[in-house]
Amino acid sequence: NGGAYGGGVEIVLNCHLVIASEKAQFFPPEVKRGVIVPKEVIRSLIILGRQQAQICFTLGIPRIAAIAGLYPSSQRASEMLLIGETKSVPEAYSQFGFANKAVPHAQVLPTAFEWAHRIKENSLDAVQETKRALILAQQLGNFEHATIANSYAPEARRADKDKNIKEGLGAFSETREPKWKNPAKL
Repeated sequence: NGGAYGGGVEIVLNCHLVIASEKAQFFPPEVKRGVIVPKEVIRSLIILGRQQAQICFTLGIPRIAAIAGLYPSSQRASEMLLIGETKSVPEAYSQFGFANKAVPHAQVLPTAFEWAHRIKENSLDAVQETKRALILAQQLGNFEHATIANSYAPEARRADKDKNIKEGLGAFSETREPKWKNPAKL
């Protein structure tokens, strides 16, 4: 909803979802202050330089996260980190993927709450497992390893046997809204 500078850029890079104000700015000032940018930030910037890819759903969440980084743009990361200039929302959104959505300043919080309510309508178990799988894919950096590790994870096995998956599939086949066990609260 404003500026993300230095460590603020790192926080943005570690968020699952980012809704940015049209007034937001992203600025990694480290080179202008003689500071070396942590290697994880550099890695994140390279991964964020991506092109859209068609992904088959059956490949799993870890593969989706890995494909997002399949076309790294080290030139874009170099531009931002070596020049150390502020990027506006249009640049940060379209060229670097720092935000999922750019909205007018007054719409940031309403949009964030609307997204939160949409997430809340989903199975809490599925949301938690999906977030865990995304983090795993990011940590491993290799979609084949992440897919295998995720499929053998105890959390994924529990989710496969959970009542919510049966309820979700049943609701789909019966064309009705699911009634989740332990629904999320906002």
